[in-house]
Amino acid sequence: MNSQREIFALVKFIEITRECRRQLVEDVLNGNPDLFRFLYEDKNKNVQLLYKKRYELKWLEAHWAKCKALFDNSNIEVNW
Repeated sequence: MNSQREIFALVKFIEITRECRRQLVEDVLNGNPDLFRFLYEDKNKNVQLLYKKRYELKWLEAHWAKCKALFDNSNIEVNW
């Protein structure tokens, strides 16, 4: 059976994932500069891929930054 801490961590991670997915949609709709450059601006394929990778890395980093902030600011007891 899952402990309360495991359930808490999973629920919070799902919330963070949803929030970051929502941000991705907003970035597409609002014309995030990195996404715009990847999709439309530069005709050089290598440069386009760099803009794509840059956005992907920022997006993934946001997930982990939110997780770290959640656990840094909580009183969750961790037993290793």
